[in-house]
Formats: sequence, structure tokens, C-alpha cells
Amino acid sequence: MSTALNLIGSILFVMIGFFSYLQSLKISNKDWRELAMISSLIFIVFGLSTYIYLTISH
Repeated sequence: MSTALNLIGSILFVMIGFFSYLQSLKISNKDWRELAMISSLIFIVFGLSTYIYLTISH
């Protein structure tokens, strides 16, 4: 049960990162846009690495 919740959580991290990346493309200031892109990519990488770890380990 907890593995299923962790998988759902990792997918949510990827979705949040993806949508925040799309929103960061609308920012006009270059510095803030790059910061938003980096933070959204961190969400995506963390979610994907958690998802891969959980699917390999079980």
C-alpha cells in the first residue's frame, strides 16, 4: 500500500514539475525564468528517480 502511495507521489512530483516548467516559459525576466526552470527540473528529476527506484526495487 505504501509503495502505491509513493508511486503516486512520484508521479505527482513529475506532473508538478512539468506544469511549472510550462508556466516558467511565460516569465519575461530571464533570471527568474531560468530559476523557475531549474526548480521545475529538480521536481521532474526527483519524481522520475523516485519512480524508477520504486519500480526496480519491487
